[in-house]
Amino acid sequence: MCFHPCVAQTENWSKAENLQVLNKEFVNNTIYVELLGNAGIYSFNYERRVSNRFWGRIGVGYFPGPFGALVAVPVVLNYLMGKETKFFELGLVITPIYAESKFDLFSASENEEFGVILSPTIGYRYQPQKKKNLFFKLAFTPLLTTLETTFVPSGGLSIGYSF
Repeated sequence: MCFHPCVAQTENWSKAENLQVLNKEFVNNTIYVELLGNAGIYSFNYERRVSNRFWGRIGVGYFPGPFGALVAVPVVLNYLMGKETKFFELGLVITPIYAESKFDLFSASENEEFGVILSPTIGYRYQPQKKKNLFFKLAFTPLLTTLETTFVPSGGLSIGYSF
């Protein structure tokens, strides 16, 4: 009896090969506007797929006003659970903020403060997977700020485009 070695290709690819296929077939980028949410009134955001279920995000929000201004830069890591286009989203957000305020309208005195807002994200996400398309997200984003050490319940609505 003689045995000859043979090599066969299987459908159980390694994780690295799966990620390569994933990057070729699936959308990997999303740009969107978030109303309310992690950066205050609004923010412009860019999100990128980091792995099969993880997405990383950076955004910027700027709010000028007659009594001062606020700049917020949310940095986020999200985990998606679901199939096809509908996902449950869990995330952790760190938002550095710069606040400038003028309390006295009759003098030039200003107060400037730097701080950080910490926030979880829990929500629903419509994320196209294989073609360029509309992106939508609705999330609960409670805020814990270091400026005043307060907890503020918050939520956000996001609309954008995946490519």
